[in-house]
Amino acid sequence: MMEGMMENTKWDDKESVLRILRIDGDCLRFVDPVLRRDMDVILTAVSQDSRAFSCVDPDLKKNKEVVTAVLDTNGYALEYVDEEFKNDKDMVMRAIQNKGRALQFASPELRDDKDIVLEAINRTSGYALADAGPDCKNDPEIVKQAVSKTGATIEYANPDLLQTNRNIILTAVRNGGSEAFSMMPEIGGDKEILLEGLKGCSIDVLNFADVRLLDDVEFMKEAIKIDDKAILHASPRVRNEIDAENKKNHQDLEENDIDSKSVEELARYSDNLDGRIEDIRGELEDTKSRVQDKEEQVRQNLVQDIKNKIATLASLEKELAELREKESMIDRVSTSYRNDSHEEK
Repeated sequence: MMEGMMENTKWDDKESVLRILRIDGDCLRFVDPVLRRDMDVILTAVSQDSRAFSCVDPDLKKNKEVVTAVLDTNGYALEYVDEEFKNDKDMVMRAIQNKGRALQFASPELRDDKDIVLEAINRTSGYALADAGPDCKNDPEIVKQAVSKTGATIEYANPDLLQTNRNIILTAVRNGGSEAFSMMPEIGGDKEILLEGLKGCSIDVLNFADVRLLDDVEFMKEAIKIDDKAILHASPRVRNEIDAENKKNHQDLEENDIDSKSVEELARYSDNLDGRIEDIRGELEDTKSRVQDKEEQVRQNLVQDIKNKIATLASLEKELAELREKESMIDRVSTSYRNDSHEEK
């Protein structure tokens, strides 16, 4: 189709040229030299493809009025303007206000200009930090602003800055910056950063946790409160201790001197729920292993399966909590009944 349009285009006819430039701005290079100086033609081409400005006459690339109009239309055209404008703060600001990532085409001096870089960061959800100069990548205010928008941009920061700015790391992991854990393995021993990462990123941050924390009962209990799948990362000792604690709670219920039939029914149902919960946990672990071996589409399906099972697990645990509340009520009624009977005697 495009080939047919090009064959039928009259390259010295403005209307014919505008039609094809609205589809492919790079076709400006085929346009009659006279029309290549026409602002309607130039702006139409540049709005579709910033590369079109590379075909404009050199004298127009030095024309401030022309360059201003072009940058207001497509900031990426900054790549093709005269070097003078790449070092002009006002012109570069125009470019990034149109396209934040145009920062990459500014002069080295302006890529390290704090005002310019902050503007670019605010317009790109933080990703313009990748295009910033070395000084800005080492500036705590700029880096924190970037990671507060998108945690993943922490990978563009100066590593030396992160070594002395724990707050930047916390801000990043709270905003999905799991990259911080692979960049700085030592934070795998920081309880607060791991727990915040568990909230802001995913369960996968526990893959970077220090083994001593995975063997820390209190830490793992906090992790499980955030995501119950954290139990899958706990050490065998911690798993056993948590299981023993759960069993003791069940035994305490069984030892209460209340209606034995109600206790037996509730305990049996509770045991069934526990069994189902353990089965689901086993299925989750098995699913997790299978996900790693499948192609992307299969992985997506299995992830959905995991979500469904987690929802089921949450529902069962909620039901178990309700049953335990009923047990507590029965205990209170029974105690009250015994006290009344004693007083009557």
